[in-house]
Amino acid sequence: MNKCSVAIFEKKDEKCVFVCDETSRELDPYETIYEFKKNKLVVKDSDGNVYSGWFEALKHFSTCEPRAWIMFSVYYDLRERGRMLKTGPLPNSFTMYKGPKPESLIIVLEETVKFKVEEIFRWIETAKRMNRDCILAIVDKHGDVSYYQLEMAGVGELSLLT
Repeated sequence: MNKCSVAIFEKKDEKCVFVCDETSRELDPYETIYEFKKNKLVVKDSDGNVYSGWFEALKHFSTCEPRAWIMFSVYYDLRERGRMLKTGPLPNSFTMYKGPKPESLIIVLEETVKFKVEEIFRWIETAKRMNRDCILAIVDKHGDVSYYQLEMAGVGELSLLT
């Protein structure tokens, strides 16, 4: 986060955002909550009241983004491992960086969520087009995260590498 000491949480038409008070720049929501948890910035509501902690900020953000808890679990885990991330480009995804270069597409799922196998192929192809690795992050009911690197093993075959 670039020189922001106070973030304002705003809810506009079912969309929740964090805005840097000093620059009016919209901030990545997960980085903002992470920085708040690390005591590197303060988060206030739109009335200027300071949130009691990162948990309250995440709770308010989750009113607009129901999967915020799952997404933050992955974000926090990877940041604690020294990785740099940005939200997107796909829904429920992050881009992981190695230095300034995007390295991996991280797809985030809860362990109980059902999806079609075709989606895995789509994620791998999307990552490949962006010249990135495709990593599936699965969050269990305890908030623990397991990571799987997805690759195409051959025509029509899928390989799950742990």
